[in-house]
Amino acid sequence: MSPTIEKIALSGDTLTIREGIAPDILPPQKVVFGGTLNAPADYAEHLLRHEMLDESDSRVEVDEKKDSLTLFHRHSANALEAEQVKGTLRSNPDLDEFLIFLGSGSPAKWTPKALADFLRPRRVFFSEHDEHARIVSALLAYKVSSNTEIATDMTQASRTGSGSASIVRRNAGFDELEFTLAMSPLLGEPKAKFKVQVCFDVRDAAADVWIESLELRDIIEAARQTGLEREVARLKALGLLIVYV
Repeated sequence: MSPTIEKIALSGDTLTIREGIAPDILPPQKVVFGGTLNAPADYAEHLLRHEMLDESDSRVEVDEKKDSLTLFHRHSANALEAEQVKGTLRSNPDLDEFLIFLGSGSPAKWTPKALADFLRPRRVFFSEHDEHARIVSALLAYKVSSNTEIATDMTQASRTGSGSASIVRRNAGFDELEFTLAMSPLLGEPKAKFKVQVCFDVRDAAADVWIESLELRDIIEAARQTGLEREVARLKALGLLIVYV
């Protein structure tokens, strides 16, 4: 029995005949490679080392609003054959887990024990390991004591049958703890050291805590600016056309 021809496709001077049962022939798809901000320059340097970079047929688009760079290589050819490599500034997921309050919006709150349990396996991110042990121990030992003092106004009590009460809460711990982290502010960027404060909000016989760092906000913004400038300079040095969009 002769095989059954299932699919025939003509593309330019090429005739494709497929026998047997086969899925549909799909048109070529454009593929865009993505990575951290240094991906376009790294790829362009790789092409240059292998004498594959065509500077006259390449360009780089810079989108400052989206903190991204896109390398278009061989873009004047068939659009489906052009190579695109996009690099984007991304937040550091390890740093995001700390839920550090940067001064806007509302802080994410923990109980002292929950924060201690979170910090316990993350000693590697502390600038000083001894500081890590001190912070975790202090959070686990943190307690709030409440003393209730009843002050009764006899005149009011005789008139209304009621008195007044005031509650005084005292922290049997610390009003504030501070430590230093050494982490990359953005994925792929160099590490930076910054101070972090543990702040307390006492309520009833318990307390909520959050961690904040106004210093980190400035470090992230500086890393964003210097990161874009550094990568644009690398691409310019390769002789590529830079276009701001």
